[in-house]
Amino acid sequence: MKRWLVLLVACAACDTMEHRPPASAWSFGPALPRLAAAAGETIFGQRVVVAGGFVTGADGGFATTAEVDVYDLSDDKWRRLPDAPAAWSFVNVGAIADTLYIVGGLEGAPGAYVAHGEAYRLDAATNRWLGIHPLDAADARGASGVLATPGHLFVLGGASATGSVASCLRYDIATDRWTHIPDLPEPLAYPAVMQTSDGRLIVAGGLTGGVADPAASPVSDRVYSLQIADANDGATWQVRAPVLSPDDPAPRAGCAFGTLLGTLICAGGAGGAQAHTAAASYDPSLNRWTAREPMPFARAAAPGAATGGRLFIPGGSLSAGLDPTNSFLIYTPLDTAR
Repeated sequence: MKRWLVLLVACAACDTMEHRPPASAWSFGPALPRLAAAAGETIFGQRVVVAGGFVTGADGGFATTAEVDVYDLSDDKWRRLPDAPAAWSFVNVGAIADTLYIVGGLEGAPGAYVAHGEAYRLDAATNRWLGIHPLDAADARGASGVLATPGHLFVLGGASATGSVASCLRYDIATDRWTHIPDLPEPLAYPAVMQTSDGRLIVAGGLTGGVADPAASPVSDRVYSLQIADANDGATWQVRAPVLSPDDPAPRAGCAFGTLLGTLICAGGAGGAQAHTAAASYDPSLNRWTAREPMPFARAAAPGAATGGRLFIPGGSLSAGLDPTNSFLIYTPLDTAR
C-alpha cells in the first residue's frame, strides 16, 4: 500500500512538471528614470545606454532631451552620464571599448526635423564630450543602423530632414575620417542591423519614407547583406530572405534589435498606424527567419541593445505615434530553454 502511495505521488509530480506552462522569456527591469522614445540605445561595456529622445508626445509638443542614462548590469541600477552636447531624437549612438560615440541625430518635432551630422565621443579620462570629425552636411542624419567593429563605426541608412536615405558610411577611429561604402539598394530609416561572425553587415527592414510620420511611411521587408572586406571594392548589397514573423507577417520598422547567439532578434516595431508585439530571429547562416515569443505588449521607437544573451529594451512608444514610456523590457530566451 505504501509503495502504491509513493508511486501515485511521484506520478502526480511528474504530471505537474510535464504540463507546467513554460516560463516567459520576457521580463521587466527597473523603470527608466525618465520617459524616452526614439532615443539612441547601445551597449557600453556592461551598461545599457539611452541617449536623448522624446520625453513628451504630441500633447507635450514632442520635447526632446540631452540626457544620457545608463543601466548598469552589475547592480541593476540606472545612473546618469554627462548630458549629450545636443538634445536630439533618433540619435545615432555606438560604443567601441571604453569610448561612447554620438554621430548625428534629428532636432525638432515630427514634420519639422533638422538633420545633424555633428559627432562626439565621451572621453574616458575627463568624462566630457569631445568633438570628432562630423559627417558632411549632405550626410547629416538620424535613425540609422549603427554597428561598431574594432577601429570602425558603421552608419547604415537613416533619415534626413526630408526622408529616408540609402547612403552608408564608415568612420575610422585612427584617422578621424568618414568614408562612403556602397549605398543600400533602397532608402531605409530605423533598420535592424547586425554583423555576422564571418564579417558581413546585415540590414533588415526599415521605413522608406522617412520618420516625419512613421505611421504613414511605407515599410520595407527587405534584408540586405554586404561583406565588410569588399566594401571598398565596388561590392553591392545582396538580397536575403525578407523580414517575416509568421504570427504577424505585416512589414514593420523600428523594431528593438540585437544579436543573440549569432542571430538577429527583431521585436516589436511599427507598421502602418500601429505598433506590434511580434518577435522573430534571423539566422544569417541559414538565411531564415523564425518566430519567437511575442512581446507582452506592443512597443515601437526603442532600438534596444543586446549583450550577455539578453535583449534590453528601455523606453520606446506603446503606439506608432511616438508616445514615450519609461518601462523596461528584457528578453532572455535561454531562461525558457528546456
